[in-house]
Amino acid sequence: MGSATITNLIATHVKEEHPSTNYNSYPKLPVRDFTNTDVNSYIYFNRPFPLGATIVSAKLIWFSTGEGGSGTRGWRFTRLAAKFDASKLVYNNRPTTFISGDKDVTAALPWADKRQFELDFADWMQTIANGGPWYGLRVIPTTFENNVLWMYSELWTDATLRPRVEITWSDAPSTPSGLSPGGGRVVGLAKPIVKAQYVDVSGLTALQAIQVQIDAANDFTTGIDFDSGTVLTSVPELNLASTAYAGLADGATTYWRVRFQDAAGLWSAWSASTSFKRDDKGTLTLNNPPL
Repeated sequence: MGSATITNLIATHVKEEHPSTNYNSYPKLPVRDFTNTDVNSYIYFNRPFPLGATIVSAKLIWFSTGEGGSGTRGWRFTRLAAKFDASKLVYNNRPTTFISGDKDVTAALPWADKRQFELDFADWMQTIANGGPWYGLRVIPTTFENNVLWMYSELWTDATLRPRVEITWSDAPSTPSGLSPGGGRVVGLAKPIVKAQYVDVSGLTALQAIQVQIDAANDFTTGIDFDSGTVLTSVPELNLASTAYAGLADGATTYWRVRFQDAAGLWSAWSASTSFKRDDKGTLTLNNPPL
């Protein structure tokens, strides 16, 4: 399983009361939502997973200072729709465009200092793995009140209290290559063994299944001559003699392609198609000298 724990987050905050001040080197991240005194925090980390990956789990973990009182308080996270530069960010140039949808993490008061909180955002990371934009998160409080809520930042002296991101993922196998038989190669069987190279570099990498399609027209759209469907296997090959394929006539040429499924259930892309030709061996007859 591919995984990453990210501790070197990029984080900062801005204050409405000091709209031109940069707070990039601050050991805590504050948030407040109140008239003319808003405080917003921003968090970013580099995407650790490849595009196209399947996100198994993803969470942001942080620790809060102690909070007294009663009721419920917490943090609201929103994805940014624009970049920010932590070294230059101030309230006056803060990002103000967002991707729709918030996530709240709350708890009943009071809570002790160094309490751990977690944000599950696997669905957001899956959107990013699918090619969606990623510019980081804005953090604000869930309640409108004149009270600052704090989390320890990535600069806090005690490294165990710094926020971190934990992500696990699985990615699909690479597109099959090295198909054999291929390139117009001649075979002597109506139903040869077809094989290809299987590569899967992260996640549940074991080969689970193969699917082979054969089509003399080489368009693989409608009227495909043969489709093996999903065949469970741990080796990257398929013996056509064990399938319902009708077989290739002597002297005929056909095309085939293949895809693989890994143990996470993810399919590779289809390979490029390649061809092979059947040419049966002739029968050797001795006629000189006569028997």
